[in-house]
Formats: sequence, C-alpha cells, structure tokens
Amino acid sequence: MKGWIFLLLWMAWLAAARPASAHAVLQSSFPAHGSSVDPAPREVVLTFTEPVHPQASTAQVVDAEGRAVSEGSEVSPDGRTLRVKLRQPARGTYTVQWKVLSRVDGHVSTGVVSFGVGAPPSPVPAPQAQPPAWQVLLRWVGDLASLSLAGAFGFSYLVLPASSIPHRLNVVRAVAAPAAVALAGAALLDTAARALWLHGPGQDLWETLKTLLRTSTEGPALLLRVGSALLALDAWHHGTRWVGILSVVAALFAPVLQSHAWAAGPAAVVLAWLHLAGASVWVGGLGCFVLSLSRTRDREQAAGLSRAFSRWAAVSLAVVAATGTYAAFLHVPDRSALVDTGYGRWLAVKLAVVLILVALGAFHRHQLLPRLESARGSLRRLQRSVRVELGAASVILLLAAGLSVSPPARAVRAAAESRPLLLAAQLEASRVVLAVEPAQPGWNRFTLTVRDARGAPFPVDRTLLRLRKLDEQAAAPAVPLEAQSEGVYAAEGAYLARSGLFEVEVVLRRRGLPDEVVWFPLLVGSFQLRSDLEAFRVLRRVQEAMERLRTWRETEQITDGAGNVVVTRYAYERPDRLRFEVLGGVRGVLVGRERFVRTDRGWERDTLPEPFSARGPLVYLQNPLRASLGREEPCPEPIQQTCRVVLWESSDGLASFAAWVGTRTHRVYRLLMWAPAHAMTTVLEDFDAPLRIQRPGR
Repeated sequence: MKGWIFLLLWMAWLAAARPASAHAVLQSSFPAHGSSVDPAPREVVLTFTEPVHPQASTAQVVDAEGRAVSEGSEVSPDGRTLRVKLRQPARGTYTVQWKVLSRVDGHVSTGVVSFGVGAPPSPVPAPQAQPPAWQVLLRWVGDLASLSLAGAFGFSYLVLPASSIPHRLNVVRAVAAPAAVALAGAALLDTAARALWLHGPGQDLWETLKTLLRTSTEGPALLLRVGSALLALDAWHHGTRWVGILSVVAALFAPVLQSHAWAAGPAAVVLAWLHLAGASVWVGGLGCFVLSLSRTRDREQAAGLSRAFSRWAAVSLAVVAATGTYAAFLHVPDRSALVDTGYGRWLAVKLAVVLILVALGAFHRHQLLPRLESARGSLRRLQRSVRVELGAASVILLLAAGLSVSPPARAVRAAAESRPLLLAAQLEASRVVLAVEPAQPGWNRFTLTVRDARGAPFPVDRTLLRLRKLDEQAAAPAVPLEAQSEGVYAAEGAYLARSGLFEVEVVLRRRGLPDEVVWFPLLVGSFQLRSDLEAFRVLRRVQEAMERLRTWRETEQITDGAGNVVVTRYAYERPDRLRFEVLGGVRGVLVGRERFVRTDRGWERDTLPEPFSARGPLVYLQNPLRASLGREEPCPEPIQQTCRVVLWESSDGLASFAAWVGTRTHRVYRLLMWAPAHAMTTVLEDFDAPLRIQRPGR
C-alpha cells in the first residue's frame, strides 16, 4: 500500500506548520452580560479572542419566553466580531445564544449572554462555554479507538514477546480491528455532527461542512484518523510492520492536531504526542491485557504476562506524569482555575481518577501478582480487578475528551480578566481619560471621561473622536461621542477595523472657546512595518536637521494604559543643557554632568555618571529595525507646510514610533511612541528661539 508515503509527508507538513491560538473565547459583549440598557440596542455585538468562520458561526437573541427577537447575524471582515441585528425589543430580559467555529484552529465554542432592556437582567453569573455532551462522547470514542489501536501494536511488540501466551496475535487482532473501524467511524460521525450542529438558519449545510473541513485542523485530522485506520487494517492483513508503526504514529498525531497543544508551539506538540504514546502503552494496552488474561487458564502464563505488562505500564506512567504536568502548567494559570473554570474541573476529576488507576495498578503489581506467583492468589480475582482498571481507564479517556473540546483555563481566565485600555491626558483645566475596549481589531467601545482638578465632571458642549491609521492615507471621519452621564461620553463601532498604528485624536468643544485637542498613539492587533528604503533616507535627513538646531521646547505626555498620566515640559539648549518641569511635580536643570533639582530646601545639586547631551527625539532614532512612510497631511498649527508621517520600530522591536516630519524643513513637529506599559505623545516647538539655560542661582 503506497498511500502511507503520502500520509507521512502530510504529517511532516503539519508538524512544520505554525500553530495558532486555541479556541475562540468570548472576550466582550455589548450589551455586557448582566447589564441593563435603555434605550434598546439595535444590535448585539460579540467580540472573540480570535477570528471565527462567518459560514459556520451564528448567534440568536431570545426573550424570556424563548421567542426569537433577532434578524440574523454577520461576522466582521476581520472575523473577531459577530453582530446580531435586533427587532426593537421591548422592556424585559434577553438571552444571546451563540456558537462559533474558530478560523485558526477549528475548535467549536458556544455560550450565552443575558442582558436587560429597561429592566434588571436575570441575576445569574456569567456562564462558561461548555462543549455539548454528544461532542464529548464522540471525541471519547475516537480517542479510545486511537489509544486502543496504538496500544494493540505496542502490546504485540513490547509485552507479548516477554510472555508465553499461545495464539497471542489473535488476541491483539481482536482489539485492533474493531478499534480501527471505530476510529474511522467516529471521525466521520463527529465531523458530520458538528456540521449539523453549527448549521444555522439561512445557511447552506454543505457550505458549513466545507468550511469545517477547510479549517487548519479539522480536514487534516479527519484524513489522519481515517488513513491510520485503513493503514492498521492493511498492516494486520498483510503483516507489514512498518505500515503498522506508521498507522500508530498517525492515529496518535490526529488527537494532537485537534488538541490545545497544537496552539502552544512545537515543544508542546512533541510532548503531547509523547503523552498519548505513553498512555497508549498503559491505558491503550489494557484492552489486550484484559482479553489475554480472560483467555488464559495457566497461572504461570498469567503471571508472566502481568509482570511484562506491569513493567511497561510503569515506564508509560512516568512519561504520562511528566508530559501531563507540563500540559497542566501550560493551560492552567493557578490552582483556583481548577475550580472556577470548566477546563479546570475536567482536569481535577481526571487527576483524581488517574490516582485511582495508579492505586489499582500498584495493588495488582505488589499484592495480587505475588500471590498469584506463589499459588496463594486467585487468577479469577486478578481478572476481575484488571477489568475494574480498564473501566477506570475508560473514564479517564472520557474526561480527557472533555478537556480536549473545552476552552483552556488560561484562555478563559485571560478573556474574563481583560480590562479596557485607559489613555489619560492632562489639559489646562481638565483631565481626560479615554477607555478603549477591547482595543483589538474590529468592534470597539470608546468611553471618554472628563473631570476638573477636583474630580468633578467638567462641562463640555461636544466631544469628537478621530482615529487615523498612520500607515495609510485613508480618511478619518469625525465620530461624535454621545453623553452617557455628566462628564461621560461614549461611542462604539468598527472604527479600528484593521491592525496597525493609529493616532487617536480627542476634541473637546465649548461655546465661545477654542477647541481643546489631545492625541494618543494606539497600536491595534499584531502589526509589523514593511521596511521602505525611502523612509530610512527621510529619517537620516531628520537626524541631520535636528542636529543643526540650537534650541527647542517639548511638551511630553506619557500614559500607562491604566489611567495614569505624567506631563513634562522640556527646554533644550545645545550642546548639554536642559530645563524640565513635571506638571504638579519636580523641576530640574541639567548642565553637562551637573544636575539641579528643586526641593523644599531649595536647589540641590548632584553629579551624573555620564555628561548629559541635548538630543531630544534623536535618542529614538538610533538603529531603527524597520521604517515606513505613512500619511501626508498639514503640519500642526502654526506650521505652514505639509508633514509626512514616518513610522519606525526600535532596534529591539519593542517600541513603535510615528513622527510628523516637515517636507521642507525635515524637522519633527509631533512624535508618538507606543511601547510596553506606556504610550507617549510629544509636541516640539520654538525651534532656535532665544533661550538661555543657566545653573540655578546665576
């Protein structure tokens, strides 16, 4: 049979493929679970941790009597947002029932969200998505068949040669043949059942099935399961050893392909396969062991078989324990997750039954086997006890099936603990905080809070929001924020449709007064610049232009994403002088290696380890990793020229920058930086203006 060559190449390609994240877990919803809204929303918006398939993902909204009030659902272009249109629901409580298919790993997720319209919602905690019972049972049958098939081959090559059981291969065939048939049948039935379950109103069943098979794991896993079953039957029929080994490798690789390990990198994939390989020798070989014992009447033969199987079971236990511990630490963040997540509860019960199975194995090895060898024990008692061990092993595989189709505890915990990004800025008379949730590509909610110095609501007639994607020339429409309460304004929509570096502009308008404007950088999703040689040339001209300056001023705002902000004003005089003042805080002067800081006792002086050099934004231009040209637009007032946005990444790739560079002067007029734990906005002005920085007291 030559098909095994293709199957081997197929598995090699899959092993080299880059894994993706595991399970599309609900990250946020609008309305939020357990919330009450008034007036009624026009649609429900669900945001997931990873993209979902539009042809196999649906949601429906029902009222308290179970009547549908929704008019279909649609998935956003980026796949992370599922929107459900509503038919003007009346006052009352509503439930959103959703089920989605991950676009990146083929896992199915389902759950509910409840909310109220002009009425308090049902007082229930947020439910966790649990796999349907039929999927757990079908996965259990498939995994049991996979391990039994692999265990039969392992039993024939590892255990039987050490025993003197007659007609031993007939016993193994009696397990391997039904396991191969069950493996192929369960795989086909599981795929068909999931297509039927995912199939929603208005969707074509055949299209749903094709979508399911086109995922990165479902189609290949189905091929591996059916292919390994056919290879196993061929190996037993023709007695080809290497084809049999290949069928075992494929049978154990298919569950890995559909497991959470496939999302965690090559090391996790290898260890997951070893975990199943070890389990197949012990748990998968129990069927052959029980059948062999049931056909044996000779005490000496039964004792030899038991001792050989016990030896390999101990080895497999060590492999299973080591690899299982790694998987537990990988997917469970802490001990509390064993109680408050579905995945954790499946794992906790599985570990308890594993301990029971280990105790049964130890009892057989150290109690029943010595008695049998000394003719003091009953063979029938050993046979009955081993059947109990087989039952415990089957329960373990059932619990493992529940684990494989449940969202990992770490992913569930991360989605539940996600917090909105808080960007803060300080103005002359007010402080603004912009909350962006979930700050990912797709649908986002923007909430602006404006307070005065005492923390009271600050009166604003109108607030606007503009979000400019800096690497494109696309228009940035003005998004009005609607008043939610005194000093709180909000809007929502798919204004951050794609990944990239954005400039977020917040405009506060009051009658008879000039607009107040603040800017923030915002990095959305996974984004990497495409290097442009011309951009590096522009950055070089920027360095030359900024190095020719003698004096300039900067106003810098840094926010940490948690609502805190620091505003600092700088005045630079080349080559080595700086005056700075932190708003509401410290003031200081640097001259060469001397540093002067204003305290309650007056000016205090100390010495710097290295002489200060007045470089300003040039410190961020050292050895950029990548650079690209972005938008063209008028420079900030009162600069009368066009500015070109230049984007670049720091040499370590951790920070992203965008600078508004004058096309004539090549000076930097505004600078944005997005880095881990903080975002910075800097405005530069007063270039080469008269400025003299002296040591304090002179």
